[in-house]
Amino acid sequence: MNAAVIETKGLTKTFREGVVAVNELDLQVERGAVYGLMGRNGSGKTTALRLLLGLLQPDHGTARVLGWDFWRAPRAIRTRAAYVPQTQQLPAGRSLEELDRCLKRFN
Repeated sequence: MNAAVIETKGLTKTFREGVVAVNELDLQVERGAVYGLMGRNGSGKTTALRLLLGLLQPDHGTARVLGWDFWRAPRAIRTRAAYVPQTQQLPAGRSLEELDRCLKRFN
C-alpha cells in the first residue's frame, strides 16, 4: 500500500489569457506528515488545493487524495477532506437560511 495521502504528478492548470497557475506540480505527502504550501499571492497555492479537492479540473496531470481523484470520487470519500479558505467568499446580503440552502448543494 502506498503511504502517500496526497500525491500529484504533472498537475497543471491554466486560466484565461494563458495564466499558468500550477505548472507540472509533482508532490507526495506521506501519511502523518505536516506539509505547508508557501509562496507569494498568485503563486498557485489555492489553485493546487482546489485541484486536489476536485473543485477545479486540471488541464494535465493527476491529483490524488486518500488514493482518490476527488474530481471523480464518491461523496462518502469527498466528505473526509475539508478546505477552509483564508477569506470569506460567500455571497453578501443573504440570510443564514439562504446561505445554508446554497452551501448544501456542495455536499
